Amino acid sequence: MSKLPLERWLRQLARHPLASVAVFFVGAIAVHQYVLITPVWSILIAAILLVVSIGVRGRARVASSLMLASITFVGLASAHLAHFQFERNDIANFVGESSTLIQTRLELVDQPRLRQATFGLRSASPPRLSTLARVREVLTHDGWKPASGNVLVQVGNYDPRLHAGQVVQVVGTFERPAPATNPGQFDWSNYYRQQRVMVAIQVRKPAAIQIIEDRPPPMLSYLREQSRAMLAAGFDADDSLDHALVRALVLGDYDPELRDVRELFRSTGTSHHLAISGMHVAVVGGSVFLVLRIFGANPRVCWLAATAVVLLYGIIATPSPPVWRSVLLFSSAAGSFLMRRHAPAIQLLAFSVLAMLLAYPLDLFNPGFQLSFGTVLGLMLLSERMLVKLGDKLSSERREDLELQPIQVRIARYLDRLTLRIVAAGLVAWIVSMPLVAIHFDRLNPWQVFASILLAPIVTLTLLAGVLKIALTVVFPAFDFVLADATAYCSSLMRGAVELLARLPRSDIPLPAPSIWLAVACWVSFVIALMPWKRPGARFISFSAFAFAFGAMLMGPYLGDRAFVSSGSLRVTLLSVGAGQCSVVEPPGGRVTMFDCGSNTMTDLISNVVSPFLRARSITQVDTVFISHADTDHFSGAADIADAYDAREVLVSHQFESFAKQSDQGEQLLKLLSAINRPPRAVNVGDSIPLGSSTRVDVLWPRAGAEIKNSNDASSVVRLTHAGKSILFTGDIQDEAMRALLESGMDLQADILIAPHHGSSETTTQRFVSAVNPDIIFSSNDRGLSGKQRTFETVIGDRKLYRTNTSGAITVTIDRDGNIVVDPHVDRE
Repeated sequence: MSKLPLERWLRQLARHPLASVAVFFVGAIAVHQYVLITPVWSILIAAILLVVSIGVRGRARVASSLMLASITFVGLASAHLAHFQFERNDIANFVGESSTLIQTRLELVDQPRLRQATFGLRSASPPRLSTLARVREVLTHDGWKPASGNVLVQVGNYDPRLHAGQVVQVVGTFERPAPATNPGQFDWSNYYRQQRVMVAIQVRKPAAIQIIEDRPPPMLSYLREQSRAMLAAGFDADDSLDHALVRALVLGDYDPELRDVRELFRSTGTSHHLAISGMHVAVVGGSVFLVLRIFGANPRVCWLAATAVVLLYGIIATPSPPVWRSVLLFSSAAGSFLMRRHAPAIQLLAFSVLAMLLAYPLDLFNPGFQLSFGTVLGLMLLSERMLVKLGDKLSSERREDLELQPIQVRIARYLDRLTLRIVAAGLVAWIVSMPLVAIHFDRLNPWQVFASILLAPIVTLTLLAGVLKIALTVVFPAFDFVLADATAYCSSLMRGAVELLARLPRSDIPLPAPSIWLAVACWVSFVIALMPWKRPGARFISFSAFAFAFGAMLMGPYLGDRAFVSSGSLRVTLLSVGAGQCSVVEPPGGRVTMFDCGSNTMTDLISNVVSPFLRARSITQVDTVFISHADTDHFSGAADIADAYDAREVLVSHQFESFAKQSDQGEQLLKLLSAINRPPRAVNVGDSIPLGSSTRVDVLWPRAGAEIKNSNDASSVVRLTHAGKSILFTGDIQDEAMRALLESGMDLQADILIAPHHGSSETTTQRFVSAVNPDIIFSSNDRGLSGKQRTFETVIGDRKLYRTNTSGAITVTIDRDGNIVVDPHVDRE
């Protein structure tokens, strides 16, 4: 390779010293978990290196190297302090692994937000409050003791008394945020740990909260609440969805009502438009600057006013890395102009990174932080290179030559170049961000560039309408309805556009997370491919390397477990869904089948558990859904799955419909299945349903016409057989059904038993388990076990029992030779 590109990069690096500092600081934070050194030693070594670098400042390279090494140890110290260093009296030290009832005194840090969690059958729980609080004291056996640390507070119902700044005394259940218990599921434990929140407190009723100090909310909270009130003024109930969408776009607030809309943005690869980003801040600040310039204001006044508005916007919006980064960048650029000192964009970006990570080092691991800074860095470094690769010839034309051309030619040239720039920036942003999206969100959208460009003007219009709605409502409160109608119209345009984009073919492709090394190879090869190679052979090799790395990142994950399943192995996963049951069967050949899909405790079961798992497994279609019986903890998500994953059929027992009609939830399920043209089909004893050449499902219970007293005993009992091994699914059968099966004389033996009624013991359970004679038993359970469930563990003998409340999702694989491998997601052995 020619030395010229390398020398040019080194010169660029020398002109951007903050960039070098940021690279070493970020690198130190990235590897801090693998470096066994205490923060005290890191700070001491950093200080020594700094002193030595000052002593050898006459030798520039040595001094610079020592300075960067010092920065590295500072980064290690900051990350270790943020990740591992807590006060001795931190609230986490008062809480064990199980839930604990504690009385404590807290200071509410943030304004409580009203949340409404969604359960199955499109129903919602009562609204509850959620906020962040700082612990002051904890009641112990020796009285009140000082305590520290932050906690996530969740109140079981709406309490209008609470606001930021108050000191309250609460009685609630303290517990550690739960880790991910299913493949693909979001890890809330790790998320909150990055924010130094180790404990959550659940307060069942507002009556358990006593206000000790009722201080007015801090000015920051007051401004945020007033801005939201100004935005909400004038919106009626019919426009609630548009109001929620505008609030998310302008202020960064999430409303459960937006679940379906947010999914449309995700599936079209345009969720960055909905989340507050640099584009939002640039639009707001740039619009203020442009308006003032049109009215003849001095550029310095324009910069000052635009910066003031951007700072105010950053204050009232929900805090997030993209907001902070964008505000810092805009303010730094304004400061550079006002001080008449040119600061390269890379320097400003590096300053923003350092400022944010010095305050919150663990934000480096936040997907929003990585996408925000990574995409902006890629655009800064690679957009012009991409423009050249796309064949931009207009930049070589002299301005004098263009001015001699007719006006229509100049306009056409300007539009051509603008379009080319937009496409180049879109491609760079997509290629840079796509590996991060695949790593964190398991998805890919081939239409992302096109969709982002198409949505940009509509999003900009809606954003400006929302900002003006807040500002003008303050000045002209009597016109809030008119302003709300105009803003809602812009929002409806945006919703309509994203709905059209979601209908494009293959608009959302599940992409299992690639390894970080594949992502790095993709980025490095992309940079090399954009270099100005003079030799055709070098250009071909560099482009081929990028194409290979990109293709490996797209296809590599599919050559793992899914390829193993398709090669002749059966894979069955019992998901961890709390008080409910949900199993996913992946037979050879890909005819994915689900046995039950429901939960009474898991909020938004499909979005939080099932869809992330299916996406992680690269599953885009579910062929068949079995519903064992008409209890909501087994069917609450069945209609959503059948609709979203285009299930071919829904299978039930003959008794299912009669029991379903006895409850509102069952009636609703039947209506939803009918609405999507998937009416349930009844199966009978003796039916054998093939799932592949060596995989089948045999129906054992209940018989058509059998008189059954309760829905549990009407549960379908089916045996899944593959390669000579079998798994028995039993639903919630109890004594009546188990006794009937035992007296029928049919062969009940199976290698694996999905425990009846979530692993509860009945009078007939011991005989039934002996007749099945399984080597392994799986059971789907909520956190706490009932007395019958504890008894079950004593009647099954020495058989291996896995429960989802301790093991998380449980996966069993049966290969073509009949070998069985069990893989629990949490307590791997």
